[in-house]
Amino acid sequence: MKIAFVYPGIAHIGYGSWDAAIAAGTSDAECVYGLSLLAAVVAERGHAFELLDMRQLRCEEELKERLRRSDAQVVGISVQTPSFDIACRVAEIAKSLGKTTIGGGIHATVAPEEFEPLACWDHVVSGEGEKALPDLLDKLAAGDGSAKMIAGSITEDLDQLPTPYLFPEWGAKYRTLYALEVARGCPGRCTYCVSGEKKFYQRMRFRSVDHVLREVEQAHARYKFTNLLFLDVNATTRRKHFHAILHELLRRHPDLGVIVQERSDGFDEETARLLSGFRSCQVWFGFESMSPRMLSIINKETNPDEARAAVALCRRFSLSVAANVLIGVPGETDDDIRQTYEFIAEIRPAVISCNILSPFPGTKVHDECVARGDLMDLDSHERYELRSVLERGIIRSIDYRKVRVWHRLFYWTVGLHRPAQPAPAGPRPRVATRLRRAATDRARALARGVHFLTRQLREPGPATASGNPERVRDWVRFGGLIARLAAAQLGRRTRAG
Repeated sequence: MKIAFVYPGIAHIGYGSWDAAIAAGTSDAECVYGLSLLAAVVAERGHAFELLDMRQLRCEEELKERLRRSDAQVVGISVQTPSFDIACRVAEIAKSLGKTTIGGGIHATVAPEEFEPLACWDHVVSGEGEKALPDLLDKLAAGDGSAKMIAGSITEDLDQLPTPYLFPEWGAKYRTLYALEVARGCPGRCTYCVSGEKKFYQRMRFRSVDHVLREVEQAHARYKFTNLLFLDVNATTRRKHFHAILHELLRRHPDLGVIVQERSDGFDEETARLLSGFRSCQVWFGFESMSPRMLSIINKETNPDEARAAVALCRRFSLSVAANVLIGVPGETDDDIRQTYEFIAEIRPAVISCNILSPFPGTKVHDECVARGDLMDLDSHERYELRSVLERGIIRSIDYRKVRVWHRLFYWTVGLHRPAQPAPAGPRPRVATRLRRAATDRARALARGVHFLTRQLREPGPATASGNPERVRDWVRFGGLIARLAAAQLGRRTRAG
């Protein structure tokens, strides 16, 4: 039996978006870890596979032709919420060609009822599919029947899983950055995340240190990657376990660059010290907000003091800081966002991801929005995609004009400031040298700011009254907000002086 894995993640970015995303270095060109792992799993059972990544196809006609030429009897489609409508169209095309269709992924897990009445889906696997999918392929190969809706079982022993297969279609992308899964699950109860509602996502399961290192060795020998991304936000939940992995990686591959995702309340000195031994390290923190009130509303279970302590540790060990923040949350005020903005301006991260809350099905915030009639009437699932939320909105009670202004301001601020760096060792530079460096820093900051503004103004939709008056109003608000914040900052400096 052969299965053609299809990745339909082109919501809002469209066909043929892969090369542009690679050139821009955006997350729209990420390799899909789930499909890589499933490919390796079905191969262990003796099934063949291939990949169709719709980001690399030019149009629907090319998709039809590729499926028509394929000798795969089964088409497996990974479905995220924003790409559900696109995935259904792929399933319709596959069915018209006489192929069996299987849906899976996060949307099949949180909203299986949306798949069940649709004739284009032969089978739908919810939950983890590492056992359910090869079992289903075995039955199809033997000509046995199977239910349409299939609940995947939890993989208790993660050491049973093989090293993911990285598709050649993704080219050199994974030769520079390899994604590594250390654990599954999340004990958090954040209202915007599905793990807060789905019990099986909350259970923490860890791979053994030896199994993790074996995958790194196999993948490094095969792909010669130079950077390693730890996919898990909660890899440090068992600190000794994570430290053991880092110790051994440092012994074997100190020349790697590493990227880790952390909660500020789980970041400690030993972790920072170990990470500083690699060639480079960037730590992504899910700060989300610096307003205690909003942290309580989204049930984040962290606080601003922990965030500042985590950043201080990174500075002490010369680790690059990257920040995730979240705005556009029901009940949020300008003062709540301002607290987060002032924190970002204070710590000056190397990179920022300013996310707009999207109330995905399966989350507590989605259920609350539906219950109070706060969710807009959606004409497609693509409306859940972040850029669509930013442009068109999704929650009735949110003023997205203000959200767009703050969103630009966060990126403006990070683009304007160079991340703070530790003072170099040795004698203090002369006054003239310090002045020259300060002037150079200001010139670079100005260049970043001009580049940011230019890029924003070149976005689709001209910023003219005749072309897009809404964008003009946004930019007027943006300028006013910058002026008010600058005046407030000047006032504080004057009082301090």
